[in-house]
Amino acid sequence: MWPREVVWCDDAGVTCRRWNWRQGVRTQLREDTGSALVILDALDPLTDSALSATVDELLAHLHAAEDGLRVATRLIGSPPGAEH
Repeated sequence: MWPREVVWCDDAGVTCRRWNWRQGVRTQLREDTGSALVILDALDPLTDSALSATVDELLAHLHAAEDGLRVATRLIGSPPGAEH
């Protein structure tokens, strides 16, 4: 890692740096995974509404695969007046 580099981490250590680290054994999704956090970023030219449509599609697939799935979502949108 580089000084002042932005990383995702938890109390056990860094889980992701730069782009997604898919080889992370400790944080990988498996058949016995009980909970997960999925973060989707929208960079221009992708809009907040296009990102929301992507989330809706992902959730439709997850609900079809798992009965009783519980989901919470949060959209952190562009500030008012910002170009997006």
